[in-house]
Amino acid sequence: DTADDVTHKIFINPPDPVVITGANGLRDTLGYSATPIGASPPSNLQFDGAPVGGGDGWAPNPPWAGNAIFTFDSAPSLDGLEYSFTIDANKNGSYDDAIDWRTSGIYNSAGNSISYDGLDGLGAPLGGNTSYPVRTASLAGELHFPMTDVEVLGGIHIERLNDLSAGDIFKASYDDFNGTALTTASPISLPQGGDSSPFGNGFRGYAGADPGNEDVLDTWAHTGVDADASITIDILMGAPALAPAPAALPSTGFPRGLVTALPKQPAAKAYTETAMMLSIPSLSVDMPIVGVPQSGDGWNVAWLGNNAGWLNGSAFPTWAGNTVITGHVWDASNNPGPFVNLKDLRYGDQVQIEAWGLTHTYEVRESKLLLPNRVDTVMQHEEYDWLTLVTCEDYQFLWKNYSFRRIVRAVLVSVE
Repeated sequence: DTADDVTHKIFINPPDPVVITGANGLRDTLGYSATPIGASPPSNLQFDGAPVGGGDGWAPNPPWAGNAIFTFDSAPSLDGLEYSFTIDANKNGSYDDAIDWRTSGIYNSAGNSISYDGLDGLGAPLGGNTSYPVRTASLAGELHFPMTDVEVLGGIHIERLNDLSAGDIFKASYDDFNGTALTTASPISLPQGGDSSPFGNGFRGYAGADPGNEDVLDTWAHTGVDADASITIDILMGAPALAPAPAALPSTGFPRGLVTALPKQPAAKAYTETAMMLSIPSLSVDMPIVGVPQSGDGWNVAWLGNNAGWLNGSAFPTWAGNTVITGHVWDASNNPGPFVNLKDLRYGDQVQIEAWGLTHTYEVRESKLLLPNRVDTVMQHEEYDWLTLVTCEDYQFLWKNYSFRRIVRAVLVSVE
């Protein structure tokens, strides 16, 4: 008996052009059966070093740049087999949605580790303080249907007809170099009922003039079997446990009247792309938001340019809490920076963050000057979604520095 049947239905022609009667040519069908590998689900699933489930899982605000880790144990009988690992990001019980985060790997009874960046399958951060179903599915090896010297007018047409188990994989590879360069680069991955026609009856990775003429064509499938494990994890995401707070707020202005040569940005102080935009309509400001890491000496914003810098350690932009964003008042090229007129914002003026198709609108509630050492005031905790904008003010030409920091605080009023 078999657990799954995989059917490859391939539309092919022999290489003799006399036999070709149409774009699809002759049909051939070949079925494969997958043998169950036994119920040996992974165990001891852990998240970032702390046991998950029961409210014990915890992580700081994403994105995490792959620094969060899932680990689990597996039996020696699974060694060498492939597994899939999926987080049900929209929590609808399906693990095949585009928003779901997934990866795969090879079982190793010595230990299994998965790096995770805290984002869903569409690149948006997972919401915090909630539970997400996670499923691991074992995959039963590669089931091949290889063909040689394949020619089809109009291209090779591959169609997946049967409904495999959730998490199954069906792909195709090709080689037009005498069997020496079989490649899976950018292969077709077909859902149930899908076929290769949208790709021109060829393959995405094939750049040749004739996508219907291959020395070697191979299709293969992985099938999910009865070693699946479904686990619910609680990811309690909030303000991370930080190093001691910096002694001063970042310096967001360069000396005036001078052009400042910037050194190369160290990798440890590299900024993180967020795919978000900050807009201040009344100041005609529209700028990308990048993440600024906190290091031992605080936040180094020297390389912001015309970007807005979200200070790591404050709430992730658009999440509940106090998000702190800074920008230059004067840049390294001796020009006014994007926040040069931040002091002109008044009560009720709007500030917007555009993120993943939504516009989060905030209204200004206060604007004030603080000494550079008032880190605690700027980073104060909030339960609701607040936005704090920071830049330098009151330039001292004698000392070539800024005496104060301008702080503008705004509260979320709408999301559209």
